[in-house]
Amino acid sequence: MKSTALKQKLKENFEKLIDDETNLETLDKIFSKIIAESDVSDEQEARQQSSIKIKEVRSWEDFKKKMKAKYGY
Repeated sequence: MKSTALKQKLKENFEKLIDDETNLETLDKIFSKIIAESDVSDEQEARQQSSIKIKEVRSWEDFKKKMKAKYGY
């Protein structure tokens, strides 16, 4: 299913859900959980990337060696 068609389907289904007020609290809990999980994933990814950068160069000497090997100076 194309992205545009899927978005339209989800939008229509969501409108049906919010018309029934009994679903509002459940939706709020679901969205809160999705957002919280997304934030945790973003934080974990950022930590992994920063730890990779830290491991690449451990000292000034390592940095100089890498630059000399890569660029010749």
